[in-house]
Amino acid sequence: MSDSKETFSLEKIETALKAVARGEIKPLSGCIQSIPIESGESSSGIVECHFLKVDRTGRPKLPELIDITFDRIIDFTMPRRKLDAAMKQLVEERSSAGFQRLSREARSLFTKLSKTGEGGELLLFVLAEYYLKYPQVVPKMSLKTDSNMHVHGADGTFLSVRNESLSIFWGESKVYSEFSGAISDCIESLAEILKYSQETKRDIELIRDNIDFNDPELVTAILEYFNPESEKYDYLEPCGLCLVAFDYDKFQEENIDNEKLKVAIKAKAPSWIKSLSHRISKHELESYHIHVFLVPITSADDFRSIFLAQLGGNDVT
Repeated sequence: MSDSKETFSLEKIETALKAVARGEIKPLSGCIQSIPIESGESSSGIVECHFLKVDRTGRPKLPELIDITFDRIIDFTMPRRKLDAAMKQLVEERSSAGFQRLSREARSLFTKLSKTGEGGELLLFVLAEYYLKYPQVVPKMSLKTDSNMHVHGADGTFLSVRNESLSIFWGESKVYSEFSGAISDCIESLAEILKYSQETKRDIELIRDNIDFNDPELVTAILEYFNPESEKYDYLEPCGLCLVAFDYDKFQEENIDNEKLKVAIKAKAPSWIKSLSHRISKHELESYHIHVFLVPITSADDFRSIFLAQLGGNDVT
């Protein structure tokens, strides 16, 4: 076999990663809308806004958003080898039993705590894989030993290629009632990860031991970038990927529609970006590439309640 460094150039790794990433964002287009916002690009990264849409009567499409996101829980929680085994059973036996087992297993991994943030982690995963085409490196949920404990470390780990480097995107998601608290806690958590905390070291160990790609040569090539003794380690770029979802009062106005929401959000966005920039500067993260999804919704509490109802569990304080 030829040397992995020769077999997998960064260009080839980039192509392989896009092929590994799942699906398309199209199913979400009926529930959320992306809008251009001023100051969306800066030296520290990219800011995007995806707001929750309303129907013709002004009803926010939060239940539909959670339905579509929830349909991806197997992709989010299960290693690809288990999905491949279930697909093989479907083809060979014409039986969906394997996927039914995975669905039960996936549901069992989520906490039933009323303040859970795991719904936000799932939405971050969907936007990363289906929209950005950044595949998840390790399904950390599958490593949980207690469903009522949250996974420590980053909320997600995703890979891409940029600036002639392999970029590891450390994910953080916050779904709060207030924007200020959400953005503050999100950037604070991200700062701990990007500055190589003990939790980051543990996450890197998890990547080395559990990287979830089926191509052995691709895995070998990628792991070279996570090896401190390799020259490739100089070309591993730590980046941030954030989802910040928060209550937005415009949803409560009479006769609200998507165009009115779009206009109001575009007017409000500069203040959100200013707050984000302040937090990034406070934690001295200007040199890092950070991609932020701002997601105005009707209610963070409703988001969690509907998500827990989908799990079929009772709220636990």
